[in-house]
Amino acid sequence: MIKIPWGHNQQIINKCQSTREALYYVRNTLEYGWSRNVLTHQIESQLWQREGKATNNFEQTLPAIQSDLAQQTIIDPYLFDFLSLSTQAS
Repeated sequence: MIKIPWGHNQQIINKCQSTREALYYVRNTLEYGWSRNVLTHQIESQLWQREGKATNNFEQTLPAIQSDLAQQTIIDPYLFDFLSLSTQAS
C-alpha cells in the first residue's frame, strides 16, 4: 500500500477545511509525488479552489466526451506568485 509521509499528513490535516479538500491533496500528492514544500505551496495557493476554473465554452461547443477531454487540458489558470514580481510587472 502506498502511503504519504507523516509530515505531509500533518500539513493536510492542519491546513485543509474539509474532508473532500484533504482527499484531493492526498490523491495529488500520491499521483505527482509532491514534496512537503510543494504540497504546502499548493494548499496555500488554494489549488483545490482554482483547479478547473479557467473560462471556456467547451460544454456548449463540443460533444460531451470531447468537452471533458478539452476541460482536462486546461486544468487551472497560471499562477506566477513564486516569481516575486512587482505590482508594476503585473
